[in-house]
Amino acid sequence: MTQPSFNHNKTLKPVTKQLAKPVKYIIQQPLSLATSPTQSIPSKAVTYADYDFQEWTRDFHNQGAMTLLCPGTASWNSLAGCPEASVCNIYRAVQAVGEQGSLGLVVAHWSGSYHLTPHPFSWPGFMVGAGLAWNTSTHWDYLHNSLSDLLDTHIFLDFAGTIGRVIMELGYAETFVLRSSRGQEPGDLSDLPAQDGSTLYRLLTDPDNVSLENLSVDMFGRVTKYIKKCQSNMFQAQLKCEFGEMIIQELQLAADLMLTACRIGRTLIGVGVNPNSNMGLAVINLGVCNLPPTFRTDIANKLLAHIEQYKGTWLQRHLPGGLQNSLLVLTSALHRFVPTEPQND
Repeated sequence: MTQPSFNHNKTLKPVTKQLAKPVKYIIQQPLSLATSPTQSIPSKAVTYADYDFQEWTRDFHNQGAMTLLCPGTASWNSLAGCPEASVCNIYRAVQAVGEQGSLGLVVAHWSGSYHLTPHPFSWPGFMVGAGLAWNTSTHWDYLHNSLSDLLDTHIFLDFAGTIGRVIMELGYAETFVLRSSRGQEPGDLSDLPAQDGSTLYRLLTDPDNVSLENLSVDMFGRVTKYIKKCQSNMFQAQLKCEFGEMIIQELQLAADLMLTACRIGRTLIGVGVNPNSNMGLAVINLGVCNLPPTFRTDIANKLLAHIEQYKGTWLQRHLPGGLQNSLLVLTSALHRFVPTEPQND
C-alpha cells in the first residue's frame, strides 16, 4: 500500500510490555489418573486482563503444578480484530512456555457476545502461534514485518500478495480509532483488545454510549480514506485457497461495516460539537435520536444492505442455526436508526 500504515508496533518493547489480551488458562494439578480416586485431573479456568505469563507460570510451577497457556487471536468484539494485541499476547505466551517449561500452548479464538468478526481476522494469531511453535526464537520485528506475507503464502495462497496486508491494516486502523478514543499513545498495548468492544464496533452496537471527547471529524476522515484504500486493494487479490471468493466477500463486508461506523461517529461529532469550546467538553455525544432524520434513514438503509450481505456470507460457510443470534447486533442497530414518526395529538 502507498498510504502510511496505522501500525505502530515498531515502537513496542515486548520485553517490558504486559500482555495485551486476557488469557484463559488451565491449571493441571500434579495428580495421576492411577492414584486419583475420581479418575480425573482437577482443572480451573480463569480469565485476566493484561496478564503476565512469566509471573503466573512461575508461581504455579513453584507449587508443583503444570500449566497450559491459551493466548488468543484478539479478533472478537470488533469488526477487524486487533493484530497488535494478538501478536504480543501469543509472543509473550511462547516466551513463558520456553522459560518456565509449561506443557504447551493453544491459540484460542474466543467469540464475543455477538460475533461479527469474520474468521480471516483470526488467522494472524494462528499463524504466529504456528510459526513460533517451530522457532521460538523468531525476532519480534520479523513477526510484524513478515506476517502479512506469510499469510499470503501459507494461508490464502494470494499470488498478488495483498490480502494478508489488507487483513493486518484493517485491524491496525480499527485499533488506531480505539487508541484515539482513549487518548492513548501509539504503541500503547494496555487494555487491548477492549473488553467492551472496539470503538468502531460500539459505534454500531451502542453508539449513544461512545465517548467522543478525544475523537474528531478529521480522524474519521483519515480512517475512512484508508479503509477505502484497503477495499480497493482487495480487487487485486488472486486467492487460490479454498473459499477464496467467500473470504473476499467477508473482508468487503467487514470494511463496509467499518465505513458505516465511521460515518456514524463523524456525524455524532458534527451535532455534538460545543459552540463554546473554551467551556466544558469540546464535543458530547447527543445520541442517535438527535441525528438528522435523513441521515438516520440513510444509515438504516445501509444497515439493511449489510444485513443481507451478512446473511449471504454466513450461510456460505457457517451452520444456519446460529445466524439469527449473530444478526441481533445488526438488527438492533437497524431499529435504533429508523426515524420515529411524530405522533399527532
